Amino acid sequence: MPLGTQPPWDSPCQERSACSVRSDRLIDEYRAEVCPVLVDGGIPFFRGVSAGWISELVETRALGPRVVYLR
Repeated sequence: MPLGTQPPWDSPCQERSACSVRSDRLIDEYRAEVCPVLVDGGIPFFRGVSAGWISELVETRALGPRVVYLR
């Protein structure tokens, strides 16, 4: 894949890479900007997370009327 291009969202390669990095505890924190909407279905953000995984919401901020920053 050429540098600077991204695989499609449902790419198994992308999913495996993210899961292996998370399972090896190489990620210290997640930062996300979300647009909260209600939908039926979709792709889980943290697929395969074990019950022992602990997270703490450190900061939230409104980035306009429709976007929320989570850290």
